[in-house]
Amino acid sequence: NGLSTGWANEAFETLWIVNTSATQEVVVDATAVSAEAAEGGVRTNIIPRDGGNAFSGIVFGSFSSDALAGGNFDDDLRARGMQTPNVIKVDGDFNPGFGGPIRQDRLWFYSALRYMRADAYVGDMFINRSANDPKAFTFDPDLSQPATNEAYWLDGQGRLTWQATPRHKFAWMWSQQKSCKCPSLVNAVTAPEAGADNVHGKPLFITTGDWTAPLTSRLLVDASVLYHYFDWGFLPYDDTNPDMIGINEQRTGITFRARTSGYQDRKNRVLRYRATLSYITGAHSMKVGFNNSTGSSDYLNFVHQPIGYRTNGGVPNLIFLRARPFHNLWEMDADLGLFAQDRWTVDRLTLTGGVR
Repeated sequence: NGLSTGWANEAFETLWIVNTSATQEVVVDATAVSAEAAEGGVRTNIIPRDGGNAFSGIVFGSFSSDALAGGNFDDDLRARGMQTPNVIKVDGDFNPGFGGPIRQDRLWFYSALRYMRADAYVGDMFINRSANDPKAFTFDPDLSQPATNEAYWLDGQGRLTWQATPRHKFAWMWSQQKSCKCPSLVNAVTAPEAGADNVHGKPLFITTGDWTAPLTSRLLVDASVLYHYFDWGFLPYDDTNPDMIGINEQRTGITFRARTSGYQDRKNRVLRYRATLSYITGAHSMKVGFNNSTGSSDYLNFVHQPIGYRTNGGVPNLIFLRARPFHNLWEMDADLGLFAQDRWTVDRLTLTGGVR
């Protein structure tokens, strides 16, 4: 509904996942960006789904696994030294939604759930038999156990819509999410124990409120407010031995034993609000309004061990020293924008002018 779900310090990045069964409409604006926007580029606006006077629902689902996956892994790739390819393990999406009236013509609800799963085998990487053994300084892959990156996303949300008067409508939505890429960051040169749990949602939620009022057949007032909070990070596995020191082997490029670049525990919050007054005749529309936001980001960077080794054939030749722990702190007091724009449409030609 016109408010960004991005972070306060990185407006184009968000961890919030769209629940398509709770979405009434998706508007993609690629050109002639409105003066409402603080920046250019493609914008995707998600319009939430309201309930109505009739009960209705929708269910979407999909599923795939390694048994259904194609591939191009052949003898030529084996001859070049590749042992296993990247391949899907399991992938699925279950997305039901349901809504209807609480009171006819006055109060409606809509609720939706979304669960997604995406697990994949990592090409040319295997479970390390010597993981979590402080006396082992070599990578010992178990070729019978391919490494994996695994992830799930879970969203539950509800929306209430109140037609207070024939001209004034209010709506409130709450979306609660949690996801975990556990493990994550594993690749052909990063052993599983050198990855991390990328945990989102301790908690992660968005809540919004909307007001629309068509005061006349040509005059529309609308306003929205959004609060977004998420606690997430790249965290050590539950069974990680904190005494382990990470090693990067020059001959193979593989990092193992522990994550050498450390971990992050992140907290982001943002409050955004907007209001507009629109005058619309059909071919001609004018709009004035404002938007503003405030927020903060707090990133705690830490490691179990502040040192790491680089080896060549098992012989150490370099030591990494990392200054941990430390905080990245960032606060935004205001990001206020005032705008006015005029738009004319003649046949297939639209002219837009605005100031912000």
